[in-house]
Amino acid sequence: MSALWLFSRSSRVLLQVAVVLLLAAAGFGQQIVTFDINGAVYIFPESINVSGVIAGYYFENDRITAHAFVRDATGGITTFDVGHGIGGTAVMGINDSGQVVGTYQDTSALARGFVRDSAGNVTTIDAPGTNYTAVYGINNAGQIVGTTGLAAAFVRNADGSFALFNPASSAIGIASAINSTGRIVGRYRTDNSGLYHGFIRYLNGHFSLFDPPGVGGGWNNGTQPVAINDNGTVAGWFQDATLAIHGFVRDSVGVTTQVDGPSASYTFVHGMNNSGTTTGWYTDATNDHGFTRSKSGVLTTFDAAAYPGSTYAMAINGLGQITGYYIDSTGYHGFFRKAK
Repeated sequence: MSALWLFSRSSRVLLQVAVVLLLAAAGFGQQIVTFDINGAVYIFPESINVSGVIAGYYFENDRITAHAFVRDATGGITTFDVGHGIGGTAVMGINDSGQVVGTYQDTSALARGFVRDSAGNVTTIDAPGTNYTAVYGINNAGQIVGTTGLAAAFVRNADGSFALFNPASSAIGIASAINSTGRIVGRYRTDNSGLYHGFIRYLNGHFSLFDPPGVGGGWNNGTQPVAINDNGTVAGWFQDATLAIHGFVRDSVGVTTQVDGPSASYTFVHGMNNSGTTTGWYTDATNDHGFTRSKSGVLTTFDAAAYPGSTYAMAINGLGQITGYYIDSTGYHGFFRKAK
């Protein structure tokens, strides 16, 4: 696979997907609409907005060059490429106006960010002072976040101005998401151990630094926040000292709740909406399954594919609609799960 995989906030998880054992799934969700892209062998929906528009990326037979796609609420799919480097184009987020953001590789093999509006117009995003810009998220105000080759996180405002920052004099900072009030969530590390911690950056430039209780302290342990809603609640996952992975939800006053799927060895929370409903997937003794969890803690599991499929829920919108992908005997496919 191309180096562009490194740009994805899901890259660590996708390494697991490559070795998934296709075992028994619990059943097939009747609320689920599946979709494919002509010529795609891998498909990764990453984000969904309130209109039900889905954005993500896919790979064709070369399995090297990523291509971007947008699926509208009627099921129509538009594919596009921003650059022409071998790594291709990966979309990581979409807002309610239909602006999509991501990263592409240019012909000089440099990583550059972009934003594409609903009419298809593309603007390249290059953070100042660096030839590496990776974009991970956008809010409804058009503010964009990501990381740079300077090992600093950044926010780009709708007027094109940038702010680069690093929590706690960290060696590297990665901004994952930004809510409509401008609060940013992400992760950082202070040395070369691979141990990441979570951060929230406020409008005044101050930070809250955090780890969920039980987080491990060794190589590649640590905290991976991926979402923040407009109430200031943060969600993501962490790895403990036994290498087990747990989801977490941290409320606006800092109270953290661990999230685990039924009999799960790994649980990844990967999306959250303003109601506090989260989505993601977990691994049990048989397979990988999708789930939703309400703010009150009610966890509902689902499978997008019948036996022997595996399900990976990636994002949820304000209506409770979910997108993600599943793997069955024929390959990778996208899905859209309707809200109840």
